[in-house]
Amino acid sequence: MMAAFKSCIAAVIALLAVAGSGLYANAEQQPQTSETPLPIQTAAVKREEKTERVTAFGTVAADPNSQFVVVSPINGIVRKLDAYSGQVVPVGGVVAVIEPSPVAQAQFAQLEIAVTNSQQQLEHVKRLYAQQLATKDQVASAEKALADASAQLEAQKRLGAGQNEVTLKAPKTGVVTKLTAQIGAEVAAKAVVAEFADRTSLMVQLGIEPSDAADVSPGDKVELEQLFVERPAVPAVIASVGALVDPSTRLLNALVKVTGDAAQQFALGETVKATVATKQMEVLTIPRAAVLYDGDQPYVFLIKDGTAHRQNVQLSHTNDETVWVELGLTKGERIAISNVIELSDGTSVSERSP
Repeated sequence: MMAAFKSCIAAVIALLAVAGSGLYANAEQQPQTSETPLPIQTAAVKREEKTERVTAFGTVAADPNSQFVVVSPINGIVRKLDAYSGQVVPVGGVVAVIEPSPVAQAQFAQLEIAVTNSQQQLEHVKRLYAQQLATKDQVASAEKALADASAQLEAQKRLGAGQNEVTLKAPKTGVVTKLTAQIGAEVAAKAVVAEFADRTSLMVQLGIEPSDAADVSPGDKVELEQLFVERPAVPAVIASVGALVDPSTRLLNALVKVTGDAAQQFALGETVKATVATKQMEVLTIPRAAVLYDGDQPYVFLIKDGTAHRQNVQLSHTNDETVWVELGLTKGERIAISNVIELSDGTSVSERSP
């Protein structure tokens, strides 16, 4: 029996040896594993001609050359005001009603008396001349006196003197920027009752950073955008650039003139955004999707011979789709623009263009 037991043990050992040799054989036949290339899309670094732009904000103001006033032609008392600050008054629209003051009425009456007296004096001199008791020069002098008195009277009538009230009207359409009269107040002849701004010609006063001012020049194209109204940007040009820093804003003032129908889109005092196209330049550009950040350091992945290589870059301008590159890349190099967050330095990639 002992011999049979030993024989069984030997058989088990033999079987284990055979099985072990089979496992090692299978292991040697297994293929070695390797890193699977990461599929990505790439794009070439381009050199493009771009327009450098400066962004600024400003306030809409009246054009000094388009402002006008409505004045009282006579000494009078304000009885009615049909305009208020900020109102758009159309051409011919009523601004105020003025009642001639007692002084104005007395002056008009004196002019009427002067005309009557001059007429009587002329008739008297003519009778004397007919009797050869007056000369032609005396007749001519009397005629001139009558003509002068009549001219003064007619001038006052055209201004409204002699009427119960004088209605002041806007000579053209404009926005009331200031009322200088009050109901019941007495105004002198030629006194300003209201000040206006013509809406067809406005100025936008921009605040430019001193560091950007050197790049902004008269004639540069500007796009003006309203902050709270969805409308297409209004094209205009820089009219002038100041050389004095505003002590309150620490900015330089630049003026943009807006005329015609475009000006009527804006309200006086409104804040607008201006994008100024300054100079043309050639820059390197890459898609925005290629850029990653390590803290404040932007970087991309260069693709060479199927391998990704991290490359730090220096950027000068970004928008929703394109980035301008100042340092770190050259034209024609290819960079990853997809699956970039899965890349690391040395990652094997399978490159395909978008």
